[in-house]
Amino acid sequence: MSIWIITTGNSDVQLKTDDNWERPLYEEVRYDDQKDIRKCDKFAAIQEDKTTELYPVPARILGIVYGNHVQDNYYGNLAFPLLDTFTQYFVNKPDEKPSMLIVLLTDQRNIFVDENGDLNEQVEHEFSPFWQDTCTLEPIFKEYFQQHLIFSSVKLEFCTLRPRKKSHTSEPSKEGLDNWEKTLDLVKEEFQKIQKKLSESPEYDPKETVYVSHQAGTPAISSAVQFVSLGNFNNVKFLSSNIFFNDDDKPSSEPQLVEISNYWMGIQIEKAKQLVRKGLPGAALSMLEEIGYEDTKNVMPRLKNMVSVFNIRKSLIKKDENEFYVKPAIQRVVDSLSLIEIFFKEKNYIQGITLLAAAHETFLKAAIINELYSRYETFDSPISGKLRVDEVIVWNQEGLVFKTNEEDTKKDEKDNYLKDLLGVDRSINIKEEKIGILEQLFFPVKNNYKKLNQGELGNFSDIGSNQGMVAWLCELCKQAPKKNFQPWTLLKWIGKYVRKREADRRNQLMHNLRGVTERDVIRYLLGDQSDSSKRDVLTIYQQEVKEKFLNEIKNLGLPYKERNLYDELEAIANDIT
Repeated sequence: MSIWIITTGNSDVQLKTDDNWERPLYEEVRYDDQKDIRKCDKFAAIQEDKTTELYPVPARILGIVYGNHVQDNYYGNLAFPLLDTFTQYFVNKPDEKPSMLIVLLTDQRNIFVDENGDLNEQVEHEFSPFWQDTCTLEPIFKEYFQQHLIFSSVKLEFCTLRPRKKSHTSEPSKEGLDNWEKTLDLVKEEFQKIQKKLSESPEYDPKETVYVSHQAGTPAISSAVQFVSLGNFNNVKFLSSNIFFNDDDKPSSEPQLVEISNYWMGIQIEKAKQLVRKGLPGAALSMLEEIGYEDTKNVMPRLKNMVSVFNIRKSLIKKDENEFYVKPAIQRVVDSLSLIEIFFKEKNYIQGITLLAAAHETFLKAAIINELYSRYETFDSPISGKLRVDEVIVWNQEGLVFKTNEEDTKKDEKDNYLKDLLGVDRSINIKEEKIGILEQLFFPVKNNYKKLNQGELGNFSDIGSNQGMVAWLCELCKQAPKKNFQPWTLLKWIGKYVRKREADRRNQLMHNLRGVTERDVIRYLLGDQSDSSKRDVLTIYQQEVKEKFLNEIKNLGLPYKERNLYDELEAIANDIT
């Protein structure tokens, strides 16, 4: 069964004439203690609107005065400007007639009563929102739809939006039906009740059309009804009144049906823009693909490329480059620093810390390889004379390691490649020779000898560990005075061999999935130090990490192309139309 949901407002019912207004009808209820009308005795005299030639009366008052007379001859005094336009649509298209009408009324009495339950002084003003409530118009609306044969057999339901009273105080509440947030909550509650009632009806089909007329009522009600109806029903169409002026300057109107597909698509496009600006290009891409977005400004390929950037994919690397080459690796690091800034701005701290840890490790490996390969093409080996550095130390999926043959998978076979390179028998232990090679390449062997010499074959994992790499890079840079490498606070802390487990939030996050607070992130970024300057995470990251990180990349002469992801995202968002 199809449904028509209608909001109601202060101007929905007006008078065609004032002949019966003051006498006898107004006088009949004027002094009735049960009627709110006594709180403001300013409605006896009404005036004609010269444009419409109707007599506007506040909705609550009109309902009080005419409510008991709708089946008398007085019904002919009433005019229904908006409803007449809406109903004309179904008169013209009877096949689309709804099976059920739901009329939303308003009643703000709760926010205009004092602690004793009496109406407060606010309602003594004739323009108080209290008088514009439509709850007293219910019998008039019932009669209206009965008078129209097309709707006389249609099921009619009334729902009333009632703001809650401000509790435990006599102070007037300001959260009436012009409060956007509270009104949205009220509308959501009413729609939940409506849906529950519909779901209990065997005749209800979720695929049926739901017509929504939302022009009446406060702007907050109108917006809330639009928003909630789109979220609650599958097939929504907005039935509105299109007002225009005739040649005689008199206003006229005609029904207009707004197809939800266009309306909904517009909303989805706006959502996609916001997702892009918030650094969620993948979500925006999926949304635009789902709605069949017609791309006229090359948006979709740019979004796909941005998704690659956010995922640090291999597609960022040129065809002739290896992902473990210095240039593409440093570019990934620089891109990551911009991504981390976006994550921290949106308070996505876990993603930011994880990516920042990866950026540091990748930087260390790329920087060390760059120093070794560019400045020490060959070195004197302890046994066989000169060797090329890139034949001995490599960066691959295992990190920074001594080069091996892929087929040598057993532990005692790992040194076979290097033994062959040195020209020694494969049965010889070359642990000391490997330590000597590291000395030639300025690895801080003295500080690490105990671990390097560990076990029969030695333990050389430190050359690819954060601690080992920070020390190695610093030592390499000492050999090049023009490169006055200055590790930033976080890098120094990463390079410490001994760190308290509890203080190392990165490790606790990676290995134990322990969450982080803003305070934890700040302490991590400052190398396990607190901050007394009251700076936020984003500012500390920008000043204490990103800026210094980029300065040292430049100092080391590592090539990269700086990019402003904020500007790129904004440009894409602006082109989504």
